[in-house]
Amino acid sequence: MNIEYIKNVYGVNDEQARALDISKNIALHAGAGSGKTRVLTRRFLRLLLEGGANVDDIVAITFTKKAALEMKERVIDLVNKFIEQEKDSKKRDALRKIKEELPLANISTFHSFCDTLVKENYYIVGIEPMYKIVEEVDTLTLLNRIADEVLDEFVNNSEYRDKFETVAEILGVDYLSKKKIIEDVKHLYKEIKTKGDSIEEAKKFTENNINRFNELNPKENEKKKGKKSNINEEDLEKLQKIIHLVMEMVEALDRRYSEEKKSLGVLDFNDLEKYTLQILEVEEVRNRIKERYKYYLVDEFQDTNDVQLKILSYLTEEGNKIKDGKLFVVGDIKQSIYLFRGANYKVFEDVTDKIKNSGGEKLNLSTNYRSHDKIVDIINNMFENLMDAYEPSNVSNGVKGEAGFDFCILETEEKTNFDTKQLKERRVEVEELKFFLEKEDKDEKRRNEAEYVAEKILELKEKGIEYKDIAILFRGRSGVLEFENSLKKRQIPYTILGGIGYFERQEIRDLINIIRFIYRYEDKLSLLGVLRSPFVGLSDNEVLDVYNIINENKYISSAQNYNDKVKRLFELKEEAPLYSVSSFLKKLDKELKIKEILLLQEDGVQKYRNFEKFLEIAEEFDRKGIYSSIEFVDYLENLIEVSQKEGQAFLDTENSNAVKIMTIHASKGLEFEAVFIPSLDYQIEKSNRNRFVYDKFNDEKGRYGIVINHDAIKKDGLYKYVEEKRKEEEKKEEIRIFYVGVTRAIRYLSLSAVRKKSEKTLINYLVDCGINFERYVEETSTFKDYKKEKEENNYEEDIFDINNALENINTKIDYIPKSIFSISRYMLYKDCPRRYFFRYVAKIDEGLLDIDFLNKKEDEDEQNEAEIVKNINAAEVGKFVHSILEDVSKGYKVDIEDRINRELYEISNEQKEKIKTMVQNYEKIEKSIKINGEKLFSHQEFNFRVPLPNTDIILMGIIDRLDIYQIGDTKKAVVIDYKTNKVNSEEDKERIKNHYLHQFIAYRFAVDKIYNIDIEKMYLYLLDTGEYIEMDIKDEDIQNGINDIVEVFNFMETNRELNNYDRCEKCYLCNYRFICE
Repeated sequence: MNIEYIKNVYGVNDEQARALDISKNIALHAGAGSGKTRVLTRRFLRLLLEGGANVDDIVAITFTKKAALEMKERVIDLVNKFIEQEKDSKKRDALRKIKEELPLANISTFHSFCDTLVKENYYIVGIEPMYKIVEEVDTLTLLNRIADEVLDEFVNNSEYRDKFETVAEILGVDYLSKKKIIEDVKHLYKEIKTKGDSIEEAKKFTENNINRFNELNPKENEKKKGKKSNINEEDLEKLQKIIHLVMEMVEALDRRYSEEKKSLGVLDFNDLEKYTLQILEVEEVRNRIKERYKYYLVDEFQDTNDVQLKILSYLTEEGNKIKDGKLFVVGDIKQSIYLFRGANYKVFEDVTDKIKNSGGEKLNLSTNYRSHDKIVDIINNMFENLMDAYEPSNVSNGVKGEAGFDFCILETEEKTNFDTKQLKERRVEVEELKFFLEKEDKDEKRRNEAEYVAEKILELKEKGIEYKDIAILFRGRSGVLEFENSLKKRQIPYTILGGIGYFERQEIRDLINIIRFIYRYEDKLSLLGVLRSPFVGLSDNEVLDVYNIINENKYISSAQNYNDKVKRLFELKEEAPLYSVSSFLKKLDKELKIKEILLLQEDGVQKYRNFEKFLEIAEEFDRKGIYSSIEFVDYLENLIEVSQKEGQAFLDTENSNAVKIMTIHASKGLEFEAVFIPSLDYQIEKSNRNRFVYDKFNDEKGRYGIVINHDAIKKDGLYKYVEEKRKEEEKKEEIRIFYVGVTRAIRYLSLSAVRKKSEKTLINYLVDCGINFERYVEETSTFKDYKKEKEENNYEEDIFDINNALENINTKIDYIPKSIFSISRYMLYKDCPRRYFFRYVAKIDEGLLDIDFLNKKEDEDEQNEAEIVKNINAAEVGKFVHSILEDVSKGYKVDIEDRINRELYEISNEQKEKIKTMVQNYEKIEKSIKINGEKLFSHQEFNFRVPLPNTDIILMGIIDRLDIYQIGDTKKAVVIDYKTNKVNSEEDKERIKNHYLHQFIAYRFAVDKIYNIDIEKMYLYLLDTGEYIEMDIKDEDIQNGINDIVEVFNFMETNRELNNYDRCEKCYLCNYRFICE
């Protein structure tokens, strides 16, 4: 491979060029900021340009939907650059063909790819093809629904009476009476599924472990050799009974959950992986899929799980060897941060070995182009002490100017000295007092920490670093309020990304209390919380009165006649079952005047928006159609649990020049001039409060399955050994999460914490490992005199530029994965909802249907736009004309005759002349339109992606041409779209204008969001006649049009049933007409 050629053509360095060797399988270990995205996109393109691959031959797997969209956009942008630079018309045509096919490229998440395979081969695994996919929150809620049924099934079965008596004897009566056992069963089930194990595998591990209670870790085994077991046979028999019972309950839970999913017509993510494996086990089907997909590129491989590796092995291996050039994986073990999802970084090591054994290569990208050299040095020094076998990053000298490091560790006092004589008789109060004083001290210190962060941000602003270039990253999704308050106090603008802190807001807590009171049978605490909220507004004394009434009478309903407000609250509780949850929330809003009360409070607009978000959650819950309203409490609590783990950074830029607040997980893939990571005093060794643990981590002794936490076997160390394995893996993950956080920083990094020396927190671990924060401050001391100059950086890595995106794109806070729809999907739906269903919901390829594509009416004068698009020849001609106009508009000389002969084979002379006429008509229109201003630049095929208002939906599309003019003192845009429609009359022109109205509404909306400039003119070029239509879009058209687009996209997102999609009357040209009828 000619390295210099690759470097010059694809714009990469030596390390990156080696990774573009498409003749080899490659495992690319890419450090933070090293340009892995650059390599991934260029390898994709090189396969197309030089590897003989078609777009359909390649499968690219990303970790998130957002990353998949961004990769597709990057490849399209790269192709656009190649088109711009290419002088050879034949090569330009080849590039344009690639560009046309890229929107349908197989770039997706692993689960989306599995979904495609399962939908195409559903009959092999015996499921219905029109299943819905449920998210983690749904899995947890459905498990709650069936868990009590499973417990009742076992408790009422006399066969298990003896085992339950043993449970009561060994683990206590409360363990049964308070249903703690079923909570443990659910926990074990989730752990097994997260690991990717089948129930059969878990059972096998568990059966093997029952007779190994005396096994210890290696050191303890040496001490115990030759000694008698500490467990007597009677204890052993009892523990065996309990574990057998729990394993049987786990099996029953799995069986009932599968039945529930089948009855609802849903699959979860584990099902998608399981069924994909089953499909690939059928040799004939596996060979067909291997023939269809020839190349695999997998991003973020360090976050892959064991099952996904098995799927890839089926698809890429022949006789335990991977065919040359078939597999490219890229990742960084140091950034593996999804252990809670079942990610196993060791899988990356395994596939690396497999690639090397198959004649491929392990390559490294070791240069950090993102961060200043001093920041890179600090990170290297820090993690050499924190990670085993740490591979340091090389500096790039790419970020000019100075770099800074600061830290703030506030020590909190250990309260140990009390006058115990005075508290002698009630010693419990000593601990209560100690806890209260320590918490009070820590809260004060936390406020001080927040003040420190806010002051440092002001200092950075003085140095010329914009607010929008600063991020505050939190490990979790709580603990944000103190920092918000400090920013508010100094009038520092900020925006919260990924919904961090949402469920902590007082107004949301009040709403959750209302929901719990309404939908739960006896929830005294929630009722009292509702009464104290501003929506009911009882005084503290009145709340105390209600509390006393309930305590005396034992039931909350005993307080319902306390006053009219309380009485009405209980009446609403009785009415709730008559409504859907979202409808009932709207009723509550009217009854309790929720919105009005929130708007009158400080930050009222934000609190109002938070209520709207809560209402959206309820609407989503209702739309799923698999729940009763009473389950909304469980759904909410599970949503809170899921949201604590992660959240993508969807951008809220109502004030674009604002400090960004998000979790470290949400920041992955982003970068900022300055990064603050506060509250580093979080626990990194979490205790397991469950009576059972599932051993997920393999080592030289294998795995133990389900292990019970009980004194009888604690003595022998098995539970302790398994727990230590878990704690060690989780601690390593916490270090990797910390690594992801610090590597977001370009120029400045600040760490802070409130430290209590006795706790097992990250900050204590850093100090214990000898991290010298003072040294880092000293090494960056020149930063105090630094003043940032504009445009001084030159990064090599073409990663997602959050600053430009944030400057131009306005999205709202969210933590629920967003959807992405193109304006062309909307147009197809408006044309025929049923056709949209077959193409995008059922995913039926029109090309596979045995229908005469060319069948059409003789009278083409009657053909409307939608029908023309359905004519294959007409569609091909339209694409061809667009590609010619792209060259003509750039001033290239185009030999139309030569282009036609090379690219269009079965074309009539009449069509040839028509194409030439269309190009002439284009030039005619261009000459007839005059814009009074200077054209600054013209963007051909302008790709846009903008969020729709008050939704989690992204709108994408392509504008044929976007011109930017300097008109007087302002910049304005001109939007142009080319149409090849047949035009015979003024009625045709009016029909075409109306047909494309919503498309132009989307264009105007997108241009306004991206550039924030006015539209001077919008033109629809009618190439058939050489005329143009000026599209005059009014403000009210925008509002109404976008509302309709949102309504349609919401419908698309939540409806997967054929009968919900209406048929149109234009069936005679539709390829789906026979299956539709």
